[in-house]
Amino acid sequence: QGNETKEELFAQKEISGWSETPWRLSSATLKGKYMTVPQLEHYLQENSDFPEANLAEFRTQMWYRFALPWNVLVVVLVASPLCIAFSRRGALGGIAGGLFLFIGLFASSNVFLALGQGARISPPIAAWTPAVAFLLLGLVLLWRRATNRPIPFTG
Repeated sequence: QGNETKEELFAQKEISGWSETPWRLSSATLKGKYMTVPQLEHYLQENSDFPEANLAEFRTQMWYRFALPWNVLVVVLVASPLCIAFSRRGALGGIAGGLFLFIGLFASSNVFLALGQGARISPPIAAWTPAVAFLLLGLVLLWRRATNRPIPFTG
């Protein structure tokens, strides 16, 4: 603070009565979206005594890491029935519908992640709700196409 008169350097110094490790002090600046699964597991294990609101970002990111690969299957299930065209209308309506649904999946994933990271909803619900909702939508679209029923928004 400006009144330091002497500087001491130590190779190693133990401070008694202080439970924090250097890693725990430096981990306060970490962001969950930039961490790997092992790093998230380690962070959650080391900081398990933190308030739930402080850990919500990291728990949500942990669940999201396992939900994200399933979004690939969801996109395929949503896009497949939209790309099949039995009429002369062309495939543009289906492609546009698929694009809007993909944007909806992306946007809802971001909204639910924000809700989970802010501790508004539980992390598993935040991570899995968009994937499950669009999976059900994809199955309905696939069923409608398999039974030769029209898909309403494709024209």
